Amino acid sequence: MRKVVVSGIGILTSLGNTIESNWESMLNSKNGITALDTNLPVKVAGKAVNFDIKQFGVSKKHATQMDFQSSMLVYCGLMALKNAELNWPDDTMKYSTGAIVGVGNAFASRYNDTEFCKRNPLWFLETYPNMALGYLSAIASLTGYGSTNISACASSTHSIGTAFKLIQSGHAKIILAGGVEDKLIEPVVSGFMNLGMCTTASNPDTAMMPFDKKRNGFVIGQGACILVLEEYQHAIDRGIKPLCCIVGYGASMNAKNLTDADREGISNSMKMAILDANIYPNQINYINAHGTSTISNDREESLAIKNVFGKKAYEIPINSTKSMIGHTFAACGAIESAICTQSLMHQKIHPTRNFFEGDNDCDLDYVTEKRNVSIDYCMNNNSGIGGFNATLIFAKI
Repeated sequence: MRKVVVSGIGILTSLGNTIESNWESMLNSKNGITALDTNLPVKVAGKAVNFDIKQFGVSKKHATQMDFQSSMLVYCGLMALKNAELNWPDDTMKYSTGAIVGVGNAFASRYNDTEFCKRNPLWFLETYPNMALGYLSAIASLTGYGSTNISACASSTHSIGTAFKLIQSGHAKIILAGGVEDKLIEPVVSGFMNLGMCTTASNPDTAMMPFDKKRNGFVIGQGACILVLEEYQHAIDRGIKPLCCIVGYGASMNAKNLTDADREGISNSMKMAILDANIYPNQINYINAHGTSTISNDREESLAIKNVFGKKAYEIPINSTKSMIGHTFAACGAIESAICTQSLMHQKIHPTRNFFEGDNDCDLDYVTEKRNVSIDYCMNNNSGIGGFNATLIFAKI
């Protein structure tokens, strides 16, 4: 079994377009959620900051042809390659670099007001969820294993887990893994509003309240993130200093309600990851929770943590990255995994914004201020509509 490491990161959220800017902002509890001045039925959102894919030499043709979601993914993919000191096309082709990404809806919505006869001849490609990875593959010359995962909010977590297993078993040396999503479009927003999942809050400072007793739904966020996963010795031979190791992956399905979280399913995912990592539950020093600020998720995730860790659950620091950037859906697991790498490297945990008081079920340590912590192993949980759960465990080098 090969040792697998993270050797590069590309990230884009409402708090920044580099891992450094995101990490610093999160440590200082900066809010990336802002007021919206649109006709959408929500008043706040975590809109991605400005970014420029042309800085990586992307042609004007590709830049113009790509929709916003594809552009976000391409930006993060190329940033991750640069961060890992991998050149394209030379290195990516030399190492048969692969890519597995989680994505969500694809609507080609920018053409809604354009007559069919006046649209770009290739407009319909934007209705294919795999096109974002298609663009990244074409631009970065990715010729290895390629796949697109669609499992709602667990999509990028599944992608990272699958890439981890492929490298661990010797089937690949380098795989880009992560996800992207832009759900700030009217049909999706209306759908979440009808399900009662989106917050009705209008104050961006207090709209996201994970685990707090006053939580009433999530804020929609735009985002993308790619991690470069690499076989350890391969990274060392390239002269790269890995950021951290990935050591465990678990995934489960609830087989119950399609929209509500389920403590049993989340518990099974965590247990599987711990078993896969070949460690004991009490070795987990920190959990980056799914923490969506919905009544159901935060309750069920907290109960699942207590189920898996018993009394130890009250000693484990837990935070929600979504508290600052909103819910980025198919991208959230990758974004939170990137933050786990930083926590392991710097031995610090960012706070959960707007957690003031829990309820009877949400009574764990949700970290309200940045904290110095000794971390050997950390866990990242994600759950998605349809009843999908995924868990990753990262370890200090």
